[in-house]
Amino acid sequence: MPLEVQFTNTSQNTTSYEWDFGDGFFSTQQDPIHTYLQAGLFTIRLKSIGGGSCADSVNMVDAIDVFPKPVAEFTFIQIDNDPIAKGLVRFSNQSQSSTQYFWEFGDGDESDDFAPEHRYRYHGSYNVQLAVENQYGCQDTTQAEIPLNFFKGLFVPNAFTPEYGLPDVRTFKPSGTSLKTYHLRIFDTYGNLLWESTELANTEPAEGWTGRVDGKLLNQDVYVWKIEAEFLDGTQWPGMKGEDGKFRKEGTLSLIR
Repeated sequence: MPLEVQFTNTSQNTTSYEWDFGDGFFSTQQDPIHTYLQAGLFTIRLKSIGGGSCADSVNMVDAIDVFPKPVAEFTFIQIDNDPIAKGLVRFSNQSQSSTQYFWEFGDGDESDDFAPEHRYRYHGSYNVQLAVENQYGCQDTTQAEIPLNFFKGLFVPNAFTPEYGLPDVRTFKPSGTSLKTYHLRIFDTYGNLLWESTELANTEPAEGWTGRVDGKLLNQDVYVWKIEAEFLDGTQWPGMKGEDGKFRKEGTLSLIR
C-alpha cells in the first residue's frame, strides 16, 4: 500500500461497465486504474451492460491482496549516566507493521536491535536513520537530527583488587570523557611517585594502574592519587566532591589483596 492496479476489461458485446473495487470505490471506465490505499483482501465485481439493457456480471473473490506498508518512526532521549555523563542516548522505536530494524547512528556505528541504546564519543549533531521492513518485504525509512548536549566528567574510584574480581576492578582507572588533557599521579604515603599517566583515547583515560612497580605487586595499603585535567570546552576539572561538599583533586585509594 498504496497499490496501483490496472484492470483490463475482456467483456464482449457490451456498451457500458460498472466496476466495484471492493474498498468502497467504483468506476464506469472500460479499463480503469485504481489505487488501493488500505491493506487487505478485496473482491472485484464487474457488471457489463449490452444492447437492450442486457447485463452480465462476474466476481473475483479476494482477487487483490494489498500488503500493509511499515511505518518507520522513533524518538530519543539523552541519558545522564552515573557517576558521569557519557553521551548515552536511548532510542524508542515507534514503528508500525515492522519485523526487522536497521539503525545507523550517524557516527559509523549500526544496530539491528528493536530499541537500542547508543553511546556517542563526542557531543554534536548526528543524523540518525532507521530503516524497517515487514514480513512481506515492504520497507520504509525515517531519519532525524540528534542534537547531543555537551557532556563531560571524571570519576575516581577509591579501591581496586589487582588479583581478583572483574577486569574493571583489577586496575585503578578513573572513568572520564570529553577530556582534552589529563595527568594522573599515584604516590605512596611517604610521597614517592609510584606511577603516572597522561594517556587519553577518544577523550577518555586510556590506561590504569595495576598496583605494580617494576613488575612487582605492592602490599595491601592505602595510596594517594592526584589528578589535573581539562575538558574539551576549556574548563578545568574541579576534582572529586567529598562528603563535606568540597571538591578535591587528590584523594586516597585502597589496594586490596
